[in-house]
Amino acid sequence: MFSFLKNLPVTIFSVVIDKKGYWKKYPSQNPYEVAYIFLLERLQKFLKQNDALGICIIDPREGQVEKTFIGPELDHIHDLLRWHEGGFWKQCPNIIERVLFSTSDRTIGIQITDLYCYPVFHVFEYNKAKDEYWRFNEVTYPKLATKAGEIDGIGLKFFPEDTKKDLKFFT
Repeated sequence: MFSFLKNLPVTIFSVVIDKKGYWKKYPSQNPYEVAYIFLLERLQKFLKQNDALGICIIDPREGQVEKTFIGPELDHIHDLLRWHEGGFWKQCPNIIERVLFSTSDRTIGIQITDLYCYPVFHVFEYNKAKDEYWRFNEVTYPKLATKAGEIDGIGLKFFPEDTKKDLKFFT
C-alpha cells in the first residue's frame, strides 16, 4: 500500500482549522465554512493553472449527523463561490457540480484520500513535527501542493495563523 500511495500521481490540498483558536476569534461562526472556502480557493487555483475542471467531495469526520448540519450551509457557500465574487473570496468557475457528500466506506477514491489525509490530522492532533510520523513525512508531505517549494498556505492551510506558533510542525 505504501508503494501504491507513494507512486500515485496526486496533489493534496489540506485545510487545518484550530477550532479552539478559531472560536476564540470568531465565536459564532462555523469553522467548516471557512475551511471549505480555503479548500475551494486552492483547488480553483490548481484547476486554472492546469486548464482543468474539478469537483469537491466532502466526507466529514463527524458522520451522518454532522453532514445534515453542514450540508445546507456548505451548499450555499459553494453556490456563492461558484457563481459570484465577493466578501473575501474569489469566484471559482473551474469547480463544477454542486457540493457532494459521500462516505468513505462506500467510495474507494475517498478511502484512498483518507489514507493521505489521516496523517495530516495525526500530526496536528498530537502536535508532531513532520518527521515524527513516517506516514505523513513519506507519503502525504511529498504530495502536498507547493509553490516555489513552499507548502504553507498552499497545499496546507492552517488557520488561524496566530495559533500555529506553538506547533512543532511550524518550528
